[in-house]
Amino acid sequence: MTITKDLLLYFIRDRKLDEQSEITQKQEFSGIQHWIADVRKLKREYLYLCDGNRVPDIEEKLDKDICLLVIFPNDQDTEIRQNMIRKWKAFHENLIFMQTEKTVPEVMNDLVEIFCRLVEWDKNMHIAALEGKDVQDLIDISEEILEHPMIAFDASFDVLAYTRHSSSHYKIFQETVAQGYTDAHTMEQLKKKQIFSQIKEGELLIAPAADEKSGTNIYLQFFSGQTLLGYTSIFCGEETPESGYLDLIHMFVKNMSFCLQRNYENRRHGRMMYETFLANLLGSAEIPEDRITEQVNMIDGLEKTGYLVLGILDFANQEHVPLKFLARLLERQSWKMKPFLYENHICLLKYSKTAIHQNLSFDEKELHILEQLLEQYEYRIGVSNIFTELKRMKDAYAQAVFTLQWNQKTEQNTEVLCQYKDVVMYHLFSRMESEMEPVSMQSEFYRELAVYDREHHTSYGRTVLCYLKNDCSATRTAAELGIHRNTVRNIISMVEERYAVSLDDSEEKMRYILSEQIQEYIRCIE
Repeated sequence: MTITKDLLLYFIRDRKLDEQSEITQKQEFSGIQHWIADVRKLKREYLYLCDGNRVPDIEEKLDKDICLLVIFPNDQDTEIRQNMIRKWKAFHENLIFMQTEKTVPEVMNDLVEIFCRLVEWDKNMHIAALEGKDVQDLIDISEEILEHPMIAFDASFDVLAYTRHSSSHYKIFQETVAQGYTDAHTMEQLKKKQIFSQIKEGELLIAPAADEKSGTNIYLQFFSGQTLLGYTSIFCGEETPESGYLDLIHMFVKNMSFCLQRNYENRRHGRMMYETFLANLLGSAEIPEDRITEQVNMIDGLEKTGYLVLGILDFANQEHVPLKFLARLLERQSWKMKPFLYENHICLLKYSKTAIHQNLSFDEKELHILEQLLEQYEYRIGVSNIFTELKRMKDAYAQAVFTLQWNQKTEQNTEVLCQYKDVVMYHLFSRMESEMEPVSMQSEFYRELAVYDREHHTSYGRTVLCYLKNDCSATRTAAELGIHRNTVRNIISMVEERYAVSLDDSEEKMRYILSEQIQEYIRCIE
C-alpha cells in the first residue's frame, strides 16, 4: 500500500510546515526512512527524514523525485535556521521543512504510527467489504479517521448508513438521518444547484450543501457497471477540504465502492431470490410443491416446513415512512425475523424449528428491537396465526392484513401487537356478510333472551354468557359477576325452563357464544 505525500502532511498539519518542491505530479510513499548521508541509493517510494542542521556533504545531485522531510528544532535561532534552509534548497529541490520540539527519531515514530494506522484502516475496510459487511460497518470503521459527518444513500436517496458518533450541528444532516430519506425540499435545493449533473463517476465533487448554512459538502456517487448504487455526502462545514483530506476520501471511496458493488451483487441474487420467492407465494398463482422445495433449498434461512408466523408493520402516515430504509435497519438485526417488502408493507417472517406459542409469536426481545428502531414512528403489528408450511403464506398475509384493518376500523385494540386469533371470528362474519345479514346467523334462543332483557330491564343474557364461559360453574360465575351463587342457579333454572334449553349441552353452548360474538361484530361495524 502507498500513501500520498499530501495525505501524510494532512495528518501532521498541526506542525509548522513549509513545502519547497517543483514536482507537479502526486507523490506516493510505501515507507519512511531516516536518511543517513552515507547511503547514496535512495528510492522514490520512500519519504526520507533529515536533521535540518546537517546538510549532506555530497557532490552528486539527488533524483528530483526523492522527497526529503527536513526537521528543525522549534527553539532554534531564526537566522541560523534560514541560513540552513538556503543550504538545503541549494542541495535539493524536493523538500518539506518542519519545525517541531521533537527529535528526528521521535518524528519518525509519529509518521510510522500514522502510516501503520492508515494501512490498518485500509486493511480493515477491505476485509469488511470482502466479508460482505454492511455499509454501516465501513462507516463505523472510518468515522474516527474521516472526522466529518457523512451520510450514505442508496440510488433512491434513502439513508443507507451514517456517522453515528461524530457530533453534528448541521440541521439538514440531523433531519435527513431522523427521516431516513432526503426530503423533497432538500432534493429541490440540490437540483437548483445542479449538484447531480456535476458529479462524475470516480471523482469527488466539492460544492455547497443544500442548506446554505451547512457550508461545503463533498459529494460522491457509486456504480456497478451502468447501475447507480448510491451517493455519499460528507459535511465539511466552513472548512475547505485540503488535498490530503481528499486523498483520504479517495482511499475510503475505493473500499466503499467495492463494498457496495459486492453487496449489490450478493443481494441482487440472494435477496432478489428471497423476496421474489416470498412475493410469488403471496401472489395469485399457485406454486407446485416441487418448485417450493427447489426454491427453499437455494435460499439460506428458509425451510419448507417448521413453525412460521407472519407479522405486518402498519404505520400512521404511511406515505411519509421510508419503508426500504426501515426494512434494511430491521434486516441488520441478528434475530429470527426475515423482513421483506410486499405491497407497501414491511413483512416480518419468523421461522422456528421448535413450536412457537401463539401468545409469544413475537417475544419481548423482538418487540424491544422494534421499539428501539422505530421509536420515531407510530406503528402496529398485525400477526397471523402460526402455520407450518410455507405454501400457507398467502393465508397468513390475509390474516395479518385483516387484523390491522379491523383494529384500525374499530379501535378495539390499542396495543402495538394485534393478533389474528383475537379477530378470527370477525373475519369469518365479514366474509359471510355478503351472503346474509349477520343477525340471521344468531340462535333463536339468544335473540329471544335479548328481547326479554330489553323489555324487563334484566341482564339474564349476561349471566348466561358468563355461566357458559366459566364451564357452567355457578360459583365462578357468581364471583365474576359479584352476586350470590344461588342467584346464578335461579336465573339459569328459569332460563332453561322458559326457553326449553339445556345449557349443559355443548351444541347449545357453542351457538350461544357464537351469537354473542356476532352481536359484538354488529356493534363494531355500526
